[in-house]
This record gives sequence, structure tokens and C-alpha cells, in this order.
Amino acid sequence: MMIRLAAAILFAAAATGCATMTEPGDPDIRRETGPDGSEYTVIDRTGDAADCPAEAYQVLLGQQVGEIDQDSLPVPHRVYGPDDAITMDVRLDRLNIVFDTHDTVVEVKCG
Repeated sequence: MMIRLAAAILFAAAATGCATMTEPGDPDIRRETGPDGSEYTVIDRTGDAADCPAEAYQVLLGQQVGEIDQDSLPVPHRVYGPDDAITMDVRLDRLNIVFDTHDTVVEVKCG
């Protein structure tokens, strides 16, 4: 009986902690109502195409990927080549730097 009580208290504490992880007023988090009247939380961290600075980073074209200071790149970003596994998700605000088999940057784009 004591173990069940302790487990219930720990579960309640964990659930309360999870519920308070989101900040009020966060524009990426909103409450919506489904067709059946139930409410649910929508978290949208995909960003906006206007937030992607690909045009400013076109100067990287032709450079060797090893010469790029990746710490200075905006977040989110990814740098990948032809043999790299990447996710197929689309993030309009993500800067993508693509290099070829010779480690030369061949494309700078959003997505």
C-alpha cells in the first residue's frame, strides 16, 4: 500500500512538472478544440520562411565544408553531403548547406 501511495505521488509530481514546462504566451504553443469538442495542445516549432537566412549565406558556395565555422551558423541549420542520412522533415526556417563528394559547398537553401 505504501509503495502505491509513493508511486502515485511521484506520478502526480512528474505530471505537474511536465504541465509547467511550457511558458505562457509562447507563440509556438496554442490550445485548439477538435471536432468532438475535446481540447488539445499544438506545439509548432517549424518557424517561418522569412526566418531563413539562405540568401546571406550564398557566399559559402564553392568553399570547402571544413573551412566553415559551424558555430557561427544560425540555429536551426544542418550541413550534409551526398552520403549523409538526413530527416525528410521540412523546416522553412532551417538553413541547409549541402556539399558534394569533394567536400565543396554546392547548395545553400532553406528547408
